[in-house]
Amino acid sequence: DNALLAVNDEQGKIYRVSKDDYNIKQTLKFGKRGDYEAMVLRGDALFVMNSKGDLWGMKYKEDELQQIKKYKCTLAEEHEFEGSVRIYCI
Repeated sequence: DNALLAVNDEQGKIYRVSKDDYNIKQTLKFGKRGDYEAMVLRGDALFVMNSKGDLWGMKYKEDELQQIKKYKCTLAEEHEFEGSVRIYCI
């Protein structure tokens, strides 16, 4: 599809960006405002983690997000997670 996926680290959105002109082709909402740190795409499974360690799992299919589910981090102590920037070619 000649596009990239990138996560907005504060607004709970994933952007589909054109590799040709770098314009946003589509905005997909997956969560509320927050501090999102990392995104992983494996096949059609997409995961986003926030700074508290909570995960959002969803299917990325045909330019839409399906079956969005939040997995709460259950660590006993408070932690601050930091992730690396990842951009995926799709």
